[in-house]
Amino acid sequence: MKCSELIDIVSNNDIAIYGAGNVAENFYRALRTRELEKQVKYFIETDAGKTDRNVQGVPVVGIKDIKKIKKIFICVAVHEAVKDEIETLLLKENLTNFVWICPYIIELVLGPLIEHHKKIRTADLIQHEPYDDYTLAVRYLAIENYYKKNNIGYDIYIKVLSELCHEAETAQKRLRNFIRLIEDWDKNGYRQEKDIAIDEKFRRIDGAHRVSLACYHRAEYIYYDLYPYSFRYNSYAGEWMNMSMAALERRGLSLPELDFLEQANVRLREIGT
Repeated sequence: MKCSELIDIVSNNDIAIYGAGNVAENFYRALRTRELEKQVKYFIETDAGKTDRNVQGVPVVGIKDIKKIKKIFICVAVHEAVKDEIETLLLKENLTNFVWICPYIIELVLGPLIEHHKKIRTADLIQHEPYDDYTLAVRYLAIENYYKKNNIGYDIYIKVLSELCHEAETAQKRLRNFIRLIEDWDKNGYRQEKDIAIDEKFRRIDGAHRVSLACYHRAEYIYYDLYPYSFRYNSYAGEWMNMSMAALERRGLSLPELDFLEQANVRLREIGT
């Protein structure tokens, strides 16, 4: 499926978004940049105990409720770590009218890809990172924890990702996925075909885990897909992507944890000099 086909489906159907965590809300925000959010009639949660609420003013329902509704298209908006689990559940319930939307979010917000599989010096990419953005530092500490250089990186990763995902279980699954990525690097080195995404102003749009690994292993180059710079990204990103020190403090990180992140951020910046 192409992004244009997804836009056409959303434009002409009532939509239910499977998921009610950060990926689902990201997708909803992406639809809002295209003025398509009114097509979303429901969010779907697997856990029936989480259905008596609204997300973005839209009711959250269970999968059994969706089975009763005719002519609705399901957009699976969950992290890759739980994608197969959710798709298996939908098929078990004889719900086949769905698509996993994660591959389309960037194009939905920014527009069509400009260039594919270009390379940039890792140091140059780091120089374009906002200093008060600790997204990479969170992942860098987790990498160091894997290599037994600290014993706090996993805890900080889970704490931050639990806030973003709205649940610790998904954060745990994402950490396991990250550990598999680290193990794959150890075994196979840098996989050049796994492009990150940046825009024309060198904003990193996707690929924080891979960039952090490239920094840790001092990879000279990293490969990327280039997307247009778009004003829509600012309205899409909003507060949820704020990884400043003040935002992390508001999210409950302790002063020692914030200090670990600051030190990791300094080590990252040294790569860009």
